Amino acid sequence: MNPLVGNNDITADKDPKHVMKRCRNFTIRKSGVMINSFVVTPALLRFHLQANKVPAHRIMYLLNPTDRQDVPLCYTFMKEVWSLPPPAPTDKPSFVAARDALLILGSLFRHLALPYVQVSLSFVTNPDTFTFFSTSFHHIPLRAAPMTHTAYEPITDP
Repeated sequence: MNPLVGNNDITADKDPKHVMKRCRNFTIRKSGVMINSFVVTPALLRFHLQANKVPAHRIMYLLNPTDRQDVPLCYTFMKEVWSLPPPAPTDKPSFVAARDALLILGSLFRHLALPYVQVSLSFVTNPDTFTFFSTSFHHIPLRAAPMTHTAYEPITDP
């Protein structure tokens, strides 16, 4: 815990479960999220989860927009996204572009979640833990940005 506290003993620390919930909730919004100039929407997520043989009832559970506080649901959703395989060489270009965007999103989710749920990742015993956090924070400003209703501007790599 951060011993440097502000007024009323409030720290800048953020509870990891809230970070995971925010990631899931901004991803399943109707307007979607833009990743490398590609808009990822709930419909696209549904299509790619179905293509990965995720059962329909599980997809409905994972993409339920009214359940915004369920932490196990958030983790499960993030894990399903980071478990998507790369596209096959025979896949259509539109499928490949969408899957590439989802792989970036999955990488972000994986690097955000694992340090909080994997006991072996500790700053004290495993210096690779820093790599997980730095990789996840690298993805956020460069790759993913929530869509607005007025601006559909591409986000490009530097």
